[in-house]
Amino acid sequence: MTSIDRIELMNSIMEGFDLVLLSSLFAQPQFQRKYGVQLADGSYTIESRWQIGLNLAVQAGSIIGLLGNGWASERFGYRKTILGAVSHPWM
Repeated sequence: MTSIDRIELMNSIMEGFDLVLLSSLFAQPQFQRKYGVQLADGSYTIESRWQIGLNLAVQAGSIIGLLGNGWASERFGYRKTILGAVSHPWM
């Protein structure tokens, strides 16, 4: 397995991880207390409109990233695009 294959595998794993991470974050009590609203029984919950909005923002970010990745792959090639993406500190 070459280093490019490993990077490609890592990208695939992280794509799924991003989607699952946000959903599991809503269930964390610390997150609920900090960003949620208190219910009548004293527990906290994240409002559904925020859950929907954040989940849709992840999907919108994925679409924007895929469009940018497609353009960069066509212009610079697949290998240079992947190496450039993983070498930047904001990734």
